[in-house]
Amino acid sequence: MHNSLLFKIFHNCHFQKSRFQGTLSSSDLHEATMRCINRAQSDCFRQEKTDLVEKGSVSKKSSLLSLNPFLDGNQLIRVGGRLQHSELAFDQQHPLILPKEHYCIDY
Repeated sequence: MHNSLLFKIFHNCHFQKSRFQGTLSSSDLHEATMRCINRAQSDCFRQEKTDLVEKGSVSKKSSLLSLNPFLDGNQLIRVGGRLQHSELAFDQQHPLILPKEHYCIDY
């Protein structure tokens, strides 16, 4: 977890009278979002993550197979495919794969 976010959470949990006030930074919010996505993927796509780490691909029985999934540098599962040859930004070429229902994801 991002050090400043972790520090703020720790401080606010243990020092009720001198809590940090104000908003989190954009990097704090981004880090928290990525942690939630990682948790949801790990809970719902555990075997797919294991297969991607160990074999580089998912099982032919996986519901994600048609998405040509891969792990990015943050160990998040993304959609692969032909868009990699486009001039779109990486996040547009390879969207994150989110489970249909998970308590960490509210959309």
